[in-house]
Amino acid sequence: MFAEIDLSLTPLKPKLQLCKNDLNKTIIANLKSIYNITQKITLGNISELEIDVPFLIDKNHVLVDNPIIDKLINHRLIKFTKGDYVENYIITSITNNSDDNSDFKHIKCLSLGFELSFKKLYSYSVISYNATDVLTDILSETIWSIDVIENEFDLIFRSFDFNAISVLDALQQVAETFGGILLYNTITRKISLYNLDSIGTNKGLTVKYGKLLKNIVYENDSSELCTRLRCFGRDELSINDRNPTGSNFIENYAFVLGGFTRD
Repeated sequence: MFAEIDLSLTPLKPKLQLCKNDLNKTIIANLKSIYNITQKITLGNISELEIDVPFLIDKNHVLVDNPIIDKLINHRLIKFTKGDYVENYIITSITNNSDDNSDFKHIKCLSLGFELSFKKLYSYSVISYNATDVLTDILSETIWSIDVIENEFDLIFRSFDFNAISVLDALQQVAETFGGILLYNTITRKISLYNLDSIGTNKGLTVKYGKLLKNIVYENDSSELCTRLRCFGRDELSINDRNPTGSNFIENYAFVLGGFTRD
């Protein structure tokens, strides 16, 4: 379940900052003159962020080298802020591109929880563990920890056997086994395990012409309406002897009698 958002089309512009990948996430610089900012948010998994950064920027109507270019290196962090929403991403891919208009770097990032894929879990086998027990073990050799685990998952006990698997993959398998959704807090480096029904608030949604809806077409086609079905098989086999009415057909008038009640 995910949503891909072209942030250049939203009224509230995000603020992006380049940071060191240390415990304090030290800010190196604000990312300006960037474009094609695209974010894909995936519930219960790792979200994605992509941006383009030009090699040259306009300064007093003169094109000069972009000072941020040399600071964009793999595994550094990008802090994404949009209103009250804050997410830390880790740079995973940098590509140099050129087109008719400009030369630029295309930066691909994954939310900070992706760094858990760098850690391996070897020869881990347990029997009858609840969610808190197994997640505590899996995270014990990382700088991540547990935030919230809903009580229902500590009343369920499961067995696990992992060998040469990344911590991230192990976490996803645990969440799937317990039937929960993992949330990664990339600010505090903590994970939570929730029931899907506990996430978000249903505020309802109204769709009408002029609001999220450009046009609507309603077609009532009765060309394939059928109220009587005749049944025949091989060698003229029919349903007469099985049908309470003794006929070779069955009838259903529920559609045309919809709403009808007998006094």
